[in-house]
Amino acid sequence: MSSRSLADCSIEAAACAAEFENQMRGAGIEFVRSCTYRSNDEQAALYALGRTRPGRIRTHAPPGTSPHNRTIDQIAASDAIDYYPLIAGKLAGDDTDQELALWHQIGIMGEACGLIWGGCWAGLKIDRPHFEIHRKGSKCNTSTTSSANHPHTPD
Repeated sequence: MSSRSLADCSIEAAACAAEFENQMRGAGIEFVRSCTYRSNDEQAALYALGRTRPGRIRTHAPPGTSPHNRTIDQIAASDAIDYYPLIAGKLAGDDTDQELALWHQIGIMGEACGLIWGGCWAGLKIDRPHFEIHRKGSKCNTSTTSSANHPHTPD
């Protein structure tokens, strides 16, 4: 099972995530941290959905390419964390203006804490729950929601 622990993140990702979580709590936003580290086997199972297994496509990152799969000396060191904000105790979707506004709000907060937000990726690769640390490439600017200068493999 995938980890939800910040202890399974890289030092940089854990620090950014802790700051981000404090920001959300300070703003009164309830949330669930749904995934930090994910093994290559778990990534392979997720990647198979909508391709070789029934279901909808859940990731565009093959095993070993997701920042969730990062290890250092075979020890979990994820550079990515997935979060879901809650509305009235339920996971926010993306069907209503209220839900989309909340996603956008936490996207801006995450980026202010040094994270890249998957909610600003282009087209079908958008991944609102996904946040990762910025190691290379350009940071997404949520004020324009442009991913033209955001070169990395989305999770």
